[in-house]
Amino acid sequence: MVDLFAPRFLAVLRDVAAGHLAAEDEALAGLDAAAREDGPGAAALAQDALAALESGLRERILEETHKRLREDPAAILRHWNPKPFDRH
Repeated sequence: MVDLFAPRFLAVLRDVAAGHLAAEDEALAGLDAAAREDGPGAAALAQDALAALESGLRERILEETHKRLREDPAAILRHWNPKPFDRH
């Protein structure tokens, strides 16, 4: 489920960062690239972009991202595909 959730996380992270960073900020460009990346390189792009930020700002962005994801359980359920089970 984590792999299916990564695109949602990266999109929310990018949206939150856009509210804190100037449009021309290189970190925001990195998060844009991470949100568009379809593969294992996305995490590295996001980590590099976040590492470029001042620690207090990085923490605020991550906290707000977590809050938005936590308050949208429907997004989690859209990606949940439980295996059927036999009750007998």
